[in-house]
Amino acid sequence: MKTNKEANKEQTLTPREAAKNFIRPYLDKGDTISLHPVFKPCIETEDYSVHIDNRDLVVVTKLYGTEMNESFLITEIMQELVQEIAHKFIEKPINSSAKDEYKKREQEINALLVKLKAKLKKHKADFSKHPKNWGHVGDLGHIAEVLNEIA
Repeated sequence: MKTNKEANKEQTLTPREAAKNFIRPYLDKGDTISLHPVFKPCIETEDYSVHIDNRDLVVVTKLYGTEMNESFLITEIMQELVQEIAHKFIEKPINSSAKDEYKKREQEINALLVKLKAKLKKHKADFSKHPKNWGHVGDLGHIAEVLNEIA
């Protein structure tokens, strides 16, 4: 018997989405060269099987146990993924004003500062256990460098 989550997954994952799931990690890592057919990239999960053929196509051969042969151009799938990523960054939230968004961003930054202070406190405790370890000093140098870029 299938759980609701499994049933929903079957209804939502299309061959195109399986192709995107296959390409996405390569794109996220900036490693699109590994998608070249000479490297024979492929994936087989319990949900789907996908590979790259010799004509620069992403081919979905199985989806939820059903054999198939759906092909998509790698370039089209990559363009869709890039557009999805870009859309996340430039999309203006619905029914939101600049004032509301400013407040949200300010809260986000304040939460990050609290998190940073907590991590610095833990780092200091770790350093006190190993006061001769210059690695901790290097860590703080890097943090200061990054913070100086935005300050």
